Amino acid sequence: MAFRTKDKLLSFFDQTYVAFTTALAGAVFLVHADCYCLLKSKPLTIMLGPDATTGVGIDLSRSINLLESDPHVPIAPMIRLCFMAAAISLYSATEAYCRSTDQLKLYREQSWYHILRLTRNCLGHDMKWRIGERDKKHLPSTWNGITLTADLNDQDFSFRTVPPEKLMELFAEVERFIRITLE
Repeated sequence: MAFRTKDKLLSFFDQTYVAFTTALAGAVFLVHADCYCLLKSKPLTIMLGPDATTGVGIDLSRSINLLESDPHVPIAPMIRLCFMAAAISLYSATEAYCRSTDQLKLYREQSWYHILRLTRNCLGHDMKWRIGERDKKHLPSTWNGITLTADLNDQDFSFRTVPPEKLMELFAEVERFIRITLE
């Protein structure tokens, strides 16, 4: 999945983000048709605009207790799958583009890079944090209120460690990096 132009990478990013937010909204609607139970009286707002900023406004910050308290809550696996698909796609596409355009060093120097990479690895494999020796030299790693430490090794993924709204902010930060910093 190597993109030869920044425009193609951004188009893929936009398509992935729309698919991600649509799937996330669908997961919420499947379990809570009126969206009030999960989102604590904050209704889900679907914003369909005429441009590439089409998206879904979701406040998942208050849903962490619900997501983490009962492993049988049907929404939790669906939300994890949405984040997993987005994290894998966006990390891999950006990495491939940066490699093909000799900007890999710049990508890996971003303050959020290790947060994105380790989260992608955790979500994309077995939902466990796997902190290898190579990773430990970059830890602890902190970005925007998320801190990953070597103590996470072999622990299950938790939205308490990486809240859904922070993952969405991370995806937005990667997009800003692509639009503004990359050539």
